[in-house]
Amino acid sequence: MNPSRLVSNLLDNAVKYTPEGGRVRISVRPRGSRVVMKLVDSGPGIPAADRGRVLERFYRRDGTSVTGAGLGLSIVQRICVLYGAEISLRDGDGGRGLCVEVVFPPLG
Repeated sequence: MNPSRLVSNLLDNAVKYTPEGGRVRISVRPRGSRVVMKLVDSGPGIPAADRGRVLERFYRRDGTSVTGAGLGLSIVQRICVLYGAEISLRDGDGGRGLCVEVVFPPLG
């Protein structure tokens, strides 16, 4: 598994869950010696109580209309572990949608 799969899964989820006319924004920036990738969408978001669970394999939130096996974010979590990256999920802009931040360790 490589970081491109991480980006692909995050974008795929964001596009699936963001309604038509919504927004998905991705940025990559340095933070000291680390690299931070942030993806923010204007979809329904994930309640704080479920944020840890959505990183587990096969976990699907009740009432989700989007099809899938519940593997996308668990794959992202696994890639983060493999590369020593830290992932956090929080509310998106203005408390709406979802913000996923991945902080990669220093290179070298």
